[in-house]
Amino acid sequence: MMLRDELMMGPMPSAVLPCWTVARMSPPWAPIPGTRKIILGAMDLIYGAKRVIVITEHVNKKGEFKIVKECTYPLTGKACVSMIVTDISVIERAKEGFVLKEFAPGWTAEDIQSLTEPKLIVADDLKEFEL
Repeated sequence: MMLRDELMMGPMPSAVLPCWTVARMSPPWAPIPGTRKIILGAMDLIYGAKRVIVITEHVNKKGEFKIVKECTYPLTGKACVSMIVTDISVIERAKEGFVLKEFAPGWTAEDIQSLTEPKLIVADDLKEFEL
């Protein structure tokens, strides 16, 4: 049975995917930078899940933003990411923008904002990760 057949049986509650960059109105998928390789099945997962969670490091190896105002990679879907989990934060997407919900020990909201291109909204219930 193919993934597409599985999805036709009903929506998945969540899909967790890796990403290279995330923008407020962009998906968690793109071709692997510098190659022609792609993550197959990502489109099926994005459109078959009620909630899309992406996992990534907060910045790339060069220290450049991975959470950006606008993606420059080809899009698979639009405005489909529900939550971003990075090595230093948990960020939820809301209509108003990205909401910082959790941070790693030793980090502050200001530190995380300095590594995030779009303006973050700091949640009223912001908390440190529980390790």
